[in-house]
Amino acid sequence: MKIVTSAFITALILCFFMLPVTVSAQDTEPVTEETTTESVTDPSTEPFPEAPTEPEVECVHVFSVYASDGNATCFADGTKTAECNNGCGETDTVTDKGSKIVLTRPATLTAQQTTSQIKITWSAVKGATGYSIYYKTTGKWKKYANVNGVTSYTLKNLKPGFKVSLAVKPYAKSDGKKINSSEYAQIYTTTKHLAPENISSEQTSSQITLNWSACKGADGYRIYYKKNGAWKVCTSFTKGTSVTYKKLTAGKNYTFAVRPVVKVDSWVFGEYSPYTTSTKTKAPQVKISLVSKGKFTLSWNSVNGAVGYQVYYKIGNGKYKLYKSYKNPQKLTFNLKGEKYCTFAVRGYKKVDGKNIYGEFEPASIYIGTSADRVVVNPKYSEWNLVLVNKQRELPANFTVKLGYIADGYQMDYRAAVYYNKMYDAARKDGIYLTPVSAYRSKSFQQEIFDETVEDYMYSYDMTRKEAEKKTATEVLLPGTSEHNLGLAVDVGSTSGYFADSAAYKWLVKNAHKYGFIERYTSSKQKITGIIPEPWHWRFVGVEYAGKIKQSGLCLEEYLAKYNLIP
Repeated sequence: MKIVTSAFITALILCFFMLPVTVSAQDTEPVTEETTTESVTDPSTEPFPEAPTEPEVECVHVFSVYASDGNATCFADGTKTAECNNGCGETDTVTDKGSKIVLTRPATLTAQQTTSQIKITWSAVKGATGYSIYYKTTGKWKKYANVNGVTSYTLKNLKPGFKVSLAVKPYAKSDGKKINSSEYAQIYTTTKHLAPENISSEQTSSQITLNWSACKGADGYRIYYKKNGAWKVCTSFTKGTSVTYKKLTAGKNYTFAVRPVVKVDSWVFGEYSPYTTSTKTKAPQVKISLVSKGKFTLSWNSVNGAVGYQVYYKIGNGKYKLYKSYKNPQKLTFNLKGEKYCTFAVRGYKKVDGKNIYGEFEPASIYIGTSADRVVVNPKYSEWNLVLVNKQRELPANFTVKLGYIADGYQMDYRAAVYYNKMYDAARKDGIYLTPVSAYRSKSFQQEIFDETVEDYMYSYDMTRKEAEKKTATEVLLPGTSEHNLGLAVDVGSTSGYFADSAAYKWLVKNAHKYGFIERYTSSKQKITGIIPEPWHWRFVGVEYAGKIKQSGLCLEEYLAKYNLIP
């Protein structure tokens, strides 16, 4: 726009007022003239008009790069992105319809292990032409290998117990470009551990304790045993390096296997080596029998699993020495002189993997004395109510008995006390009082009675000590040889020979066997028992045996020997 001068504007105004004014006849209303004053705008203050807007030209985007992928960026999901060829900065993303590439992670990834290799196997990914294998133990992922056309890979030359994380990432090649997936499958795994070293065992006749060296890096161990040729789990998991199995059969072989276990993304079980061992054979029952002064026999029974037996002996408190080894049980005869305390031990043994496993043993002792010989009894080999003690058989020094009360505050073996109390109550109903005058005696109390009796004979009958001891031995037994020490004997009513004429004695003869008691020392058996008749002395043998022994007419020594019940 051009700017006009002020003179030109004034001329135009004058011409306007000089023109004639015509009034229409239709105008009926008067025209009121107003006096006005016109102002003229200062051109210098008038704003400039805006320039006209150029018409917008829309860019026709050209993405010709898709034809050759010259500048396109390809993605694992099969899309491509490029900028407009006209340089407008516009981008476009399209899917390659011709050969769509979609790379997901492998759906499965598993591992198989040995002690030096890990083989991973994965499911194929559609569109993938290869896979990248990555690994890490700590820190960042590192590429291990690329593989094409396969879905497995084996890592070799690894150490046993080597833990590692592995990842499989698919890739594809399109138009000469490698497209890596952004997704991958991952697994945490390990090589197998070697079998534990230094497996050893400790045994008794009924249990086996396995021990082994720890495997570094193992989370625990699983233990198997072989039964009927097949492995079975006996301990599914333990963190320790020792385990004990109980209630096993004596003298039996057992084959175990210990496998280290590692918990990664799954349980990985290590190698194992069979280990065969055995429980100990049970202790043979050793029997010592006196034959004559200083002469005795030693015998034992066979035990399950033993292939041979060793006989040991010791004198007094000395050390055990091996006497001889035998393949089968024997009956050995010994002759000893002087005064000796001899202890024998017989144990079975067997061979397992070239090693001897020695069985358990129970000592059996005998005292060879100047006046009398005595065998030390092992109550373990007898039924508790049939343990035989007499002049030739004494209780071991460590023998103890659990006691129970009977009438008048006396005590017996608690099992026998029950039957005496029943017998006592039954007799009372018949008007008979079976009042005890002696029952259980400790060895020390037995010694006091023996010594007092010896003193009495020495001073009352002017006997020498040797004569008094010999006489006393027919009435009072030495400590450990008395049934009172055993807790299975009771003296009833009195210790007088007149007791045989009492109503209490007659009642006992008729009824005692019903409650498990027998008359222990009679005149007809004195040569066998070595004890004068004691009608007041009654021994508990149990209801099962009391009637049989009474009916047999045999004394306890004879009956037990006849039926091989003496250990």
